[in-house]
Amino acid sequence: MDKFTERVIAGAKRLGASYCDCRLIDLEREDVSVVGGAPRAVVHAHQRGFGVRVIANGAWGFSSSSVVTDAEADHIVEEAVAIAHASALAKKKDVVLATVAPSQDMIPHQADVDPFTIPDSDKIGLLAEATRAMMLPGVVLARGQMQFLKERKIFASSEGSYIVQDRVESGAGVSAMAASDKGDVQIRSYPMSFSGDNAQSGWEFVEAMKLLEHAEPTAGKHWHSWLPSLVPRESRTWSLVDSNSRCKSTSHVATRPSSTGSWAWRRRLPGHHF
Repeated sequence: MDKFTERVIAGAKRLGASYCDCRLIDLEREDVSVVGGAPRAVVHAHQRGFGVRVIANGAWGFSSSSVVTDAEADHIVEEAVAIAHASALAKKKDVVLATVAPSQDMIPHQADVDPFTIPDSDKIGLLAEATRAMMLPGVVLARGQMQFLKERKIFASSEGSYIVQDRVESGAGVSAMAASDKGDVQIRSYPMSFSGDNAQSGWEFVEAMKLLEHAEPTAGKHWHSWLPSLVPRESRTWSLVDSNSRCKSTSHVATRPSSTGSWAWRRRLPGHHF
């Protein structure tokens, strides 16, 4: 058991708690975005927090904090025990926990390459090159983004359990927006829409996407026949998918009905027909 959770549990026992558990979370995030070959934002965030549950005088008490220090641990334990004593004033019977054998375990993450060890310059460079490749004639906007998460959760209890779980998530994607001279808009995305694809994996997941290899073909699927002139403008709303392609790119077509000026959207994914 680590020193922080030991301090929490020892403090709760000292204040008369018959049971205590502590959950500690350490979360790191990184978001990288590029527009048209130029960096737009690189955001790093690091958050920590812990929560304490106790049983005192036969009732539950709980408190938590985002400040992980010894002094704050002592304060939060006192607050949780005080809440338990206050709750006991309204209890009908004492809380009795089921008998559970203590558990000690370490659950590792699934990443082969920790994405937080990859320099920001490499991430920005890959997205910049991919979005520049998407800026074909007619494309008015090309975006690329990556997002990464690393999390450690710790659970410790006064019954002897101590469990550590690590998790790493990685994700990325690119998209291109094309506009016709009539005001029609289409967005093509790879490997899928919104922020791309995500998985509990490491940098190897991003490399396997081959963003640069798919960037230009994804943007190039916009062209010239995407709004046939035989279809009335007011009724044109559909999506295009290259029937010879099995990549997970997503197509969006938007047309603006002349009567209302509002947009109509429809999405199509490979393997879906309508």
